[in-house]
Amino acid sequence: MLEPASVANELVALGLILLVMALSALICHFIKIAPFLGYLVAGIILQNFFYKQIVFIILSKIGVILLFFHIGSVVSWKGIVSTKNLAIITLDFLINFMAFFIVLILLGYPSLQAGVIATILYPTSSVVTIGNLIQQRRSGYPETEVIVWLMVGEDLVIVMLMAVMTQLGAHFEVHNSMFGLSFILVMVIIGIFFSRRLSDLYLRIPKEAGSLFLFGSAFTLGILAYKVGLSEALGAFLFGMWFSKVGKIEEVEKQLGFLRELGVAFFFFLFGFEVSFKLDPYTMALALGILAFSIGSKWLTGTIGGKLVGLGKKARRRLAFSIWTRGEFSMLFLWMFSDALPLLWFEALKLFVILNLFLGLIALFLSSKR
Repeated sequence: MLEPASVANELVALGLILLVMALSALICHFIKIAPFLGYLVAGIILQNFFYKQIVFIILSKIGVILLFFHIGSVVSWKGIVSTKNLAIITLDFLINFMAFFIVLILLGYPSLQAGVIATILYPTSSVVTIGNLIQQRRSGYPETEVIVWLMVGEDLVIVMLMAVMTQLGAHFEVHNSMFGLSFILVMVIIGIFFSRRLSDLYLRIPKEAGSLFLFGSAFTLGILAYKVGLSEALGAFLFGMWFSKVGKIEEVEKQLGFLRELGVAFFFFLFGFEVSFKLDPYTMALALGILAFSIGSKWLTGTIGGKLVGLGKKARRRLAFSIWTRGEFSMLFLWMFSDALPLLWFEALKLFVILNLFLGLIALFLSSKR
C-alpha cells in the first residue's frame, strides 16, 4: 500500500504536469496549431524533472482505446467503397506503404521489419490533421471531405496491419496466434450479425449508465485483445463497430470526449517524455532521408489523388500540403514494435516522427494560405 506522502507527491506532480500541458495547449491555440505538438514538447522538457508514473501509462492507454472505439463507431463502409474514395485510399496505400515495403524487402530486410517500418511511415495523423482543419475553419473546402475519407481509410488499413504485425510476433508469443485470430473472428461475427440487437439493447440503458457501459466494455475488450496477442486498439475498434448503427451514440461520444482527449494528450506527452535522441551522423542522415522520401510520397498522393477525385489546382495543392503529418499511429507502432527494429532504425524513426510532426504542422498552416 502506498504511503499517504507518496500519493500526495505523485498527485502534486500530476497536477503540475497538467498545468504545463494546459499552458502548452494555450500557446498552440494562439499560434493556431493543434495542441498535440505542445503536449509532445512538454513531455520532452519535463522528462528531466519528473519520473514516469503508472498513471501516465493508464491515461495514454485510455486515450488509445477511446480513440479507436470512436473510429470504429463512426466508420461508414458505404462511404469508403465509393469509387472516388476507394481510388485515393488505394493510391495512398500503394505509394506510402507498398512502395516503402518493397524497397526494404529488396534491400534485404526481413518481412516483419520491413512491414513495421513501412507501417510507421504510412499513416497521416488523423487527430492532428482533422484537428487543424477544424481550427482553421476549413470544413467547407472541397479537399476537406477527401482528407476525411483518406484518414478513415488509413485508420482501417492501420487496424488490419496491426492485426497482421502482432500475429507475426514482434513481441507477442507465437502460441497466442490462434487465440488472436479467434478473437477477431468472434468480434467481427458479432458486429455483422448482432449489431442491430446490441444497438437496440444499448438504447434501453439509461443515459447516465450508457457512457460507463461503453467505456468499461471498450477498456475490457481492449485489454482482452492485448492478452490474446493483439493490441488494445484493435479490440476497441472492433467493439466500436458493434455500435456504428446507433443513432444516439453521439450523445455518449460527447460524454466520453473529454476523457478521450485527456488520454490522447497523455499519449503524446508520454511519447515525448520517454523519447531520447541519439544524434550521431548515421541516425541523422537516415532520419532526414526518411523525412524527404515520406514528404515526397505524401505530396504525390495529394497531387495525383486530387486529380483522381476531380479537385481543382488550388485544392490539389492544399491537399498535398495537408497530409504530411505523421503522429499518433506512427508513435503507437514505434512504441509497440520497438523490439522488432534495428537500433539505428529505431533511433532514426523517433527523430523522424518529431521532425515530421513539426514540418507537417507548418505545412498545414501554409496550406490554409494557398
